[in-house]
Amino acid sequence: MSEPVKIVFRCDASPEIGSGHVSRCLVLADALASLGADCAFATIDDSSNVVPALASSGYEIVELAELYSSAPDVVVVDHYGLDWDDESRIKKQTGAMIVAIDDLCDRFRACDALLVNNLGFEAQDYEALVPPDCAVFDGPEFMLLRPEFLKPGLRKAPPAVPPQHLFLFFGRTDPAHLMVRVLRVLKGMFPNAPSSRHPRDETLENQGFRSDGGDTYADEQSSSSFPGFPSCERPDGRATEMTGKVPKITAVIGAYLPDEAEIKVLCDDLGATLYIQTDDMASLMAAADLAVGSGGTAIWERLSTDLPALEISHSDWQHPTLRKLHDQGYLVYIGDCRDLTDEDIAGHIRNALENGLKTRHCPCGKNILELARYIMDMKS
Repeated sequence: MSEPVKIVFRCDASPEIGSGHVSRCLVLADALASLGADCAFATIDDSSNVVPALASSGYEIVELAELYSSAPDVVVVDHYGLDWDDESRIKKQTGAMIVAIDDLCDRFRACDALLVNNLGFEAQDYEALVPPDCAVFDGPEFMLLRPEFLKPGLRKAPPAVPPQHLFLFFGRTDPAHLMVRVLRVLKGMFPNAPSSRHPRDETLENQGFRSDGGDTYADEQSSSSFPGFPSCERPDGRATEMTGKVPKITAVIGAYLPDEAEIKVLCDDLGATLYIQTDDMASLMAAADLAVGSGGTAIWERLSTDLPALEISHSDWQHPTLRKLHDQGYLVYIGDCRDLTDEDIAGHIRNALENGLKTRHCPCGKNILELARYIMDMKS
């Protein structure tokens, strides 16, 4: 009986870089494991804390230095900090075939196969960046989505116009504090929202969090704005306040987010439902009519559930992708959070709530197993 194909994933997750690389590699690892592959992850220590699913997956987690001694048949590289030199070194020292996952199209690669995990780029965009014999998999059918997002009939009805249900998610780590910022903006837009606060929340007020309609919801130990970002104070109610029914609001955050206590107060004041580290993202997205989010893997999750989205970038690498997807009609990109004022954000949300968004349908992730079969056959 032949030995199983050994596949090692080189990817990282951290509060700074987010969880997307590890999350999408787990999707591919599950597909490969279903075909009999022996999968392992070479990653930094933070990854299991940021992506609990990695720790509970059962896949071996090896030290970075052990990548070269683990005798892999294939190494899957999903990392913005690695390029031609790194992949060439891995190939030379291990003899492994290299599969690269890329969504930036910004550097040379020494890979044998490339997965383009970005609808903004096509195979032809990579011709000068990969070896001539590199197999390139591009297109929405190869987007790495968890099986829950691929279920037929996930969305029971088209998104309502105007939207009645708003969905908020800015990644598990939310490094730009966008959740608390957008909730503050919404609080300014809907100052008379039916609060779901309970007496228990007095403990938060005693810790320095206010719910009295003041301009900020800030811990006394922290600034009301984040370094390098515009002020997060509530925008002028006269310019942004909306009349009419407050939309249903669902917010999702990762575990151990520094802003969690303040987010809970704001959600209570808005009558919003807050989920922390939920495993039911697909159903929550499919039930909503409009999303406000940021770049990353969640882009494709929103597209797969036909959820129209206003997108905000928080880093330079997100901007090109969101710009391209905006131009192609898949989403509405409103800008970088470092350039947007709270009034800008409020204006975009108000317009979308009043008029809805028209975005393109995108059937993502249908051929992940086809990609996995190709990888399994690479050594032969």
